[in-house]
Amino acid sequence: NDTVTIQWKPRECTDCFTWTPKQLSFNTENFQERQILKITRVKDGSPTNLIPVFNGGGFDSVVAEVYSIIIQ
Repeated sequence: NDTVTIQWKPRECTDCFTWTPKQLSFNTENFQERQILKITRVKDGSPTNLIPVFNGGGFDSVVAEVYSIIIQ
């Protein structure tokens, strides 16, 4: 299977942000297409990281924390 899906989990402030879509999917058909992750702060809180969760496409063993999104 050449499809990888990416979801995110917040590390520190679990209810400070929302994001859409909840999951991005990439494969050989759509790899070159732009996909936009929109992150919205819904309450003040400490800086946090959104840690990606990779599934499939050979990315299951990738150290996900290296690809965190840092939100101040």
